[in-house]
Amino acid sequence: MNGHKRVEPTTAARLALVLGTTPRFWMNLQAALDEWDVSVEIPGWTPSATFAPPQPASNDAATPAT
Repeated sequence: MNGHKRVEPTTAARLALVLGTTPRFWMNLQAALDEWDVSVEIPGWTPSATFAPPQPASNDAATPAT
């Protein structure tokens, strides 16, 4: 709230009852704020390691489709 606390599910339910909205409305607002926060933080971040995409296991190709 006001940048100091997260909107937790219980708080979202209470706000919904008092203000005639839904808990989902308040949870979506929190998710949007979380997404914005990370978009501000991540531009300067670089991973310490990278990994190749997973390759299919050799026995996956040999398994007949049923």
